[in-house]
Amino acid sequence: MRPILLIDVPYDCGQFGARMGAGPAYLIDRGLPESLRAAGCAVRRASVRLPDAFHTEWRALSVMQEQIAALVRQTHASGERALILSGNCAPAALGVLSAGTATTTAVLWLDAHADFNIPETSPSGFLDGMALAIALGHCWRACAPMFQTNPVPEEHVIQIGVRSVDDEERQRLERSRVHQSVASAADVTQALDTMSEALRQAYLHLDLDVVDASELRANQYAVNGGPSVESVAAIIAAIGTRLPIDAAALTALDPSIDADRAWLIARRFALAIAGCP
Repeated sequence: MRPILLIDVPYDCGQFGARMGAGPAYLIDRGLPESLRAAGCAVRRASVRLPDAFHTEWRALSVMQEQIAALVRQTHASGERALILSGNCAPAALGVLSAGTATTTAVLWLDAHADFNIPETSPSGFLDGMALAIALGHCWRACAPMFQTNPVPEEHVIQIGVRSVDDEERQRLERSRVHQSVASAADVTQALDTMSEALRQAYLHLDLDVVDASELRANQYAVNGGPSVESVAAIIAAIGTRLPIDAAALTALDPSIDADRAWLIARRFALAIAGCP
């Protein structure tokens, strides 16, 4: 097994340990590092922390992204795989994709939500709801240099399990070249087979609310109609047959909602990621 650098990012909207920010510590305290080691995987740990100061949500995102990018660059040099446990989606995704591989990375976005809003279409103004749009260079362009990354080409993104989409967000998706409506392992491998030969690795972004709410309520935004746990595990394995998973993230777990099921499912997904090339 490829060694893992397990990175915990315990923040939700810049707030330490609140709501989904409690998820990383919960998984670590329940024994995720030990489970990975018991499966034969060498595990090293690192933590991302905001310095003591007042942070707006945007500034918190920027600071966390910078720290994650530096850690991911370390994994490139050491041959490890980054596995990021993050309260929010945006720090993990932007951190990985600003580590120098954005243009050669396939982005597998497993999430109940498209995260494809821009400020002009977002009903809430929630930055995490713009995470993928930021990575693609669709918004906040004046702030993009702080992320030190090239925009990810739309056609390098596969959305899996997305089903909760705002109206204007849906229109933006339909005009894009993002691979959509992908729901099975066979669909994923077919989509990957049509993508550019320039791709060298994959970033697996797994927001735990991708799982159907009947099997897991990962957070307050969980919705019905998603893939089963079995389907997600099969998709993870299928990705690994096509591209090496350079980095992965497990995000958006609020353990106050469905803790016991969340632990078992997150552990299964982490072990599936560890078992991939």
